[in-house]
Amino acid sequence: MDGSIRIRNRTGSGQMQDSNSKDPKVAGALALVGGPLGFLYVGWTFALAATVVFLSFILFFSFLLLVPPWFKFVNLPAFAFMAYKICEKLNGLADRGQHRGALLSNTWPVAVFAMTSMLPLLAGFDTAVLGIATAIPQLMRGDVVGGLLMLLLVTPLFVALSLAFFVLIATGIDRVVTKLVPAAPRYVFPLLVNLGEGA
Repeated sequence: MDGSIRIRNRTGSGQMQDSNSKDPKVAGALALVGGPLGFLYVGWTFALAATVVFLSFILFFSFLLLVPPWFKFVNLPAFAFMAYKICEKLNGLADRGQHRGALLSNTWPVAVFAMTSMLPLLAGFDTAVLGIATAIPQLMRGDVVGGLLMLLLVTPLFVALSLAFFVLIATGIDRVVTKLVPAAPRYVFPLLVNLGEGA
């Protein structure tokens, strides 16, 4: 019965209004509460990719930069935004009649591409938060020059460097995935850097 409903919706209205269609607001809310595990609503492949990619990312920030314990909660709104946008993108494929892309989105390469496309933004966001969290105590202590320098010069510089560094990391991950699975569809979540291969 589910199959017949799915076919009728695809050939009739051109939209997927069946069980494959997810509510972006629900996806965002679950990611806001559960972090990477909240992506289970979108699909288990997305939850797995989010857990591997972003736990590695958080561990990198936590141990290398010795960030405070509250820092892990900073990422929850970013996860919510990402889950919302990914869910919206997947629903949009069906709305535009790209049902093959919607079906292929449940594969792990597409899920990895979705996460790596967001990774530099998360890095830039986290770097900005760290810069602001460093500048505010300086300003509160009366170190106006040091606080403003941190806020207006050092933080933007490190945000730019962080974005560039994680673009390279995301590109490296994408390159590994495309070597392992050459036929993986890249148009669902386009790669950050064109690797010179056909889509």
